[in-house]
Amino acid sequence: MINQFISHLNKFITLNSEEEFFLCQELKIKEYRKGQIILREGQVSKSFYFNLSGFVRLFYIKDSGEKTAYFYPKGFFISAYESFVKQVPSKLNLQVTEKTILVDISIAASQKLLEFSPKFEAIARIAMEDELINHQKIIHALLTLSPEERYYNLMSENPEIFQKVPQHQIASYIGVQPESLSRIKKRYLEKS
Repeated sequence: MINQFISHLNKFITLNSEEEFFLCQELKIKEYRKGQIILREGQVSKSFYFNLSGFVRLFYIKDSGEKTAYFYPKGFFISAYESFVKQVPSKLNLQVTEKTILVDISIAASQKLLEFSPKFEAIARIAMEDELINHQKIIHALLTLSPEERYYNLMSENPEIFQKVPQHQIASYIGVQPESLSRIKKRYLEKS
């Protein structure tokens, strides 16, 4: 499974066999069951991840309940970046929505990788850029798009998510109650 991660990295930088072997030795593959929490608000993040399969939900807990901010599909880096870099308590929660397999990149592993080869600095930059882009997407969607537009975007970007994520989490993500999500879905189907 680590080869899938290496193939992803090789799209951006070319790793030699020694660097690939080092990755295989230092990184862990972890499997999570549906609903498992990877990181809770208040915990300090000790790893960041790359999603090999499944979906990971980023959410916050407020007085009114859980507020889903993003779904990380296969092929994305995942982190509570501030918590990981500064080693402070996380403000967010990460949870898998189905059986999910992640590459776990611990603090110790990331430090070893950076010392081993300067190419791994490029990997750290790629992960940071991915996270920045994802957060900009979240902000843009919340500030400029209607719930219906957020639904349409989700349908175009990740149509399989509707079979893999509970409807109440999708409703939370687009900012509506589950009943309103049903009406949005109906209008979408009528337009299709």
